Amino acid sequence: MKKYYLKKIGRIVLIALVLISCDEEGAEPEPLGAPDDLEASDEFALRVELEWDKVDNAEEYIIYRATYEDFWEYLDDENIEDLDEFNDDLEDEKLDMDDLEDAGFEKIDDTDDHEYIDTDVESSSIYYYFVTAENDDEGPASEIVEGVTSTITTEEAFDFLAEETEGESYNASSASEVSSTIEVILDDHAKSGADLVFLIDNTGSMSDDIANIRDNIFDLLEALPSGVKVGVAEYGDLNVDPSEWFDYIDLTSDYDDIETYLNNLSTTGGGDIPESVYDGIWQAVDVMSWSSSTKMMIVIGDAPPLEGYLTEKTLKDVIEKCTEEGVTTNLYPILVGF
Repeated sequence: MKKYYLKKIGRIVLIALVLISCDEEGAEPEPLGAPDDLEASDEFALRVELEWDKVDNAEEYIIYRATYEDFWEYLDDENIEDLDEFNDDLEDEKLDMDDLEDAGFEKIDDTDDHEYIDTDVESSSIYYYFVTAENDDEGPASEIVEGVTSTITTEEAFDFLAEETEGESYNASSASEVSSTIEVILDDHAKSGADLVFLIDNTGSMSDDIANIRDNIFDLLEALPSGVKVGVAEYGDLNVDPSEWFDYIDLTSDYDDIETYLNNLSTTGGGDIPESVYDGIWQAVDVMSWSSSTKMMIVIGDAPPLEGYLTEKTLKDVIEKCTEEGVTTNLYPILVGF
């Protein structure tokens, strides 16, 4: 009799376990909440760093971004006073994902971490962000935060260009050090049969630097490994000198032509301090008749790049162009007199 009751109890326990297991398998997942305490940086020129609190049961997070222009155009159209009012309406569910899309927000990426670095930005700009959590279904939006990029310096721009193209940036503290810095680059990186382009800022502040290159170009060219073809390009400000901001001599084995070009190179006004750095690099990469598997470009300048509506090409465009044409691991910006 005792064994009978034990067997019966065992069956009841087994049935209960099966029922509990079935209930667990069929249970609906907990609804995802919105990520809390989203923060965006304002101290970097070429990136915006985001971080937020983890959401329980989230498998990944989706990052959305809107530009300043699109977001504030929407606020003006909807008679929303400011970001605080927009976030209040979002929290009160007066706004939904369709409204966020109308406000210019687009998905830019996803991550399984609770932080993210947005590098597809321009300096001196304002962006707006929100984040959602996802686990099969996408949860509600976090509050909207403002991310700001600071004004880029020449040093930051040159360092970032070198980093993103796997090259190396150099500093020449004065005009007298420009040629010796070029010599170091050539000693370290020039190879037989390479294509080598000097891209030079030709605006007024560069006159003594250009003179230093001109005075020493013969020795620099004579020291090159065999079979190196050389080209020269110059850039200024395309907004100030739209027809004369860029010029070049194509890659050649005739070094006399290179010396003649440099002897005739004259400086331009250039307008304000920033110059068309991005446009100059993009244009030089595009027009040169590259033929070697080793493509080198030495960029020599002392001014930060123009950005926004004042430039036709962005930093991202330049990096993509260098990658496309194979001018990677061999872009060497020289910052003069920073």
